[in-house]
Amino acid sequence: MLRTLARYGNRVDGHRLVQAVLAGELGALHDPYSVLFFPQQFTKFNAFLGNGKIGGIGAILDFDEKSGFASIERVVSGGPAEAAGLRAGDTIVAIDGRSMQGIAGSDLRDALRGKIGSTVHVAIRRGEVVTPYAIVRAEIHDLEVTQRQFGSVGYLGLSRFGDRAGEEIAADLHDLESHGATAFVLDLRGNGGGYGDEATAVASSFIAAGPIFTTRERNGATTVSRAAGKAAFDLPLAVLVDGDTASAAEIVAGAIQDDRAGTIVGERTFGKGLVQSVYPLPDGSAFKLTTARYTTPKGRDIDHLGIIPDIVFAEPSGAVPGDPATDPQLAQAIATVSSDRTSAPAPPPSSPSAAGSPVPIESGSPKA
Repeated sequence: MLRTLARYGNRVDGHRLVQAVLAGELGALHDPYSVLFFPQQFTKFNAFLGNGKIGGIGAILDFDEKSGFASIERVVSGGPAEAAGLRAGDTIVAIDGRSMQGIAGSDLRDALRGKIGSTVHVAIRRGEVVTPYAIVRAEIHDLEVTQRQFGSVGYLGLSRFGDRAGEEIAADLHDLESHGATAFVLDLRGNGGGYGDEATAVASSFIAAGPIFTTRERNGATTVSRAAGKAAFDLPLAVLVDGDTASAAEIVAGAIQDDRAGTIVGERTFGKGLVQSVYPLPDGSAFKLTTARYTTPKGRDIDHLGIIPDIVFAEPSGAVPGDPATDPQLAQAIATVSSDRTSAPAPPPSSPSAAGSPVPIESGSPKA
């Protein structure tokens, strides 16, 4: 490389040449999970896992793009929306004078977000009255858990295993139980993974003791990640999975299945049994490298195999996730935990021999 720089002089950007060398080396590994992140990509990657600073109002929205209906599902405790007096059930009519009609979901999110300390003007309909609010944006964190309750069944939809997944799951479990939930559905569909230690934290809410997963490095060294040993929720549990349930999400599903702490419902998971570590570089870029494999508590290697649900239930086309009236998989999970179960779930079925089509999986460090 030094000779190349000496020969080409100013015609070559040395920094870009180093990046090209790193990208080429990683590409030669033929591993889709070992990649180079340029600075902007690494910033987005960190933000996805909860490590970035975001300015917002602190509200969870229920948004229908077709109707342009945007209502507040709940406000984040201690956030700007709560301080301003917004509450669940309020409807957003306009943001900074812009009507919600025809707006896309991503545009709605971007309109509410902005520089920390800046002000956003929101028109809110409550009943028949529309009231303007001036809300000062503060640092917020995207919630990783969506919480709902269907009768006595508490629903927890986990979008990713960022740096607060375990904390949010534990808090929402207590909240749902305090509101009368006597059974739970943990929805891991579409969850592509994240931090391995957060997978352990989430699983620890349902498994009181024992291993959650084991990592095996190329040199043969093994590390066992164990449950935190705290009091786990010993209530009926169903875990929803699909073909996009991967990595850290499969760790949790596999641990719950092996421990027989709940019933896995849905479709075969993606099958990613590899662990990556992230190595930041001085210029703000980073590279992600596969460093180990992991197995479930009973030693199952699910790479390229996935996890077979205890109850295999395919989601029909046209289903709308999140509402049992339009989401048959969720309805099946609710029925499973609502029934009087006199015996533990059946032992996990053996994995198939083929994997689904690969999709991008994002993971942190330590991560799986």
